[in-house]
Formats: sequence, structure tokens, C-alpha cells
Amino acid sequence: MEELINADNFSKHTSVCELKKNHTFVQYESRKPITFMVIKELEESYGQRTVCIVSWYMLTAKGLNVQARFPMAAIDGQFCNFRPIPHKIFVQAVSEMRNCDSELKTLDIQEHRKNLIAKCRKKLIRMIK
Repeated sequence: MEELINADNFSKHTSVCELKKNHTFVQYESRKPITFMVIKELEESYGQRTVCIVSWYMLTAKGLNVQARFPMAAIDGQFCNFRPIPHKIFVQAVSEMRNCDSELKTLDIQEHRKNLIAKCRKKLIRMIK
């Protein structure tokens, strides 16, 4: 995974002071669900560590999985295995995952569900590259 992001106003090495509410990130690993993350609140800073309240969004075989409002630490302004992405891309990705989730609820044949998830995953990968 070389450089995933050509984000506006984000550098590859984000510093602590640049972390702000509503900054968005992505974690992409082959054969695993793509995880999108948004900072909801900045809690506390301890030197180079910043504790943030974040939410994760990912599309799994069961549909959209949202892990809302839990603490996560950033060191030197970076989250382990997450890369910054523009907020606009994050919004588009979450919208795409919600659309896919609502379509999944109407499908009862497992093979159709797998195909829909694969199609949505490809769209999400194109968005973040």
C-alpha cells in the first residue's frame, strides 16, 4: 500500500496540532473491510499523544457496521494504520456504504449479497486511491 491519499490540505505526516474535529481517515488492507474513521472530539493531549473520540464505519458481509464514539489515541498526530482523506471523500464513502447496506437488506440470496459487497468495495477503493 503505497500512498493512498492525494488529500487536499493534508500532508503524509500530520502533526499533533493539525488534528481537529471532523478530520477523516481510512484504513485499507487487502482482503479486510475498509475502515473509515472520523474524529468526533479531541479529548486530551499528553505530550505527543492525543486522545480523540472517534467513530468507525465499515462494510462487512453483514452490512454496514458503525462503531460510534469511542476513544482512540494518536501519536505525533497519526493513528496507527490510518491515512488521512478529504472529508468530501469520507462523506461519499459513508453514503455509498449506506446505499449498499439498504440494498443488502432487500437481497436474500447469499451469492447476490457477496456480489453487491464486492461491487461496493471496488467503488470504495477507487474513491480512496
